[in-house]
Amino acid sequence: MLCSGAGCVHVSETLDPSAGRSVSSVMEESRKAGAFLPSLESGMRAFQEEDFPRAADIFASLAQALPSQEGKRKALYGLACSRLASAKDMNSFKEAMALWEQWQEQMAGEMGS
Repeated sequence: MLCSGAGCVHVSETLDPSAGRSVSSVMEESRKAGAFLPSLESGMRAFQEEDFPRAADIFASLAQALPSQEGKRKALYGLACSRLASAKDMNSFKEAMALWEQWQEQMAGEMGS
């Protein structure tokens, strides 16, 4: 489960089962690309363990390196949630909100809004 100021979402809800996509399929894409990357799952584990800095590092790496737009979007979501959860001052909160807004814009674009 990933949580933010906007609420909590079970990670499985962020996956689109109708498209046949899963965390394992995104991980497989990274393997096929020949990259050694941490997985979305490892980022989620770090988040669940409340190791938000490690989760943010994992999600930031994945947001840059995953080959699919869907994988990048999911990693950005995890990064935004991790940064929101670990915000300690107004500046870090604003930076986290900028990531959240970037993720929202990507979602709106994909949904045609």
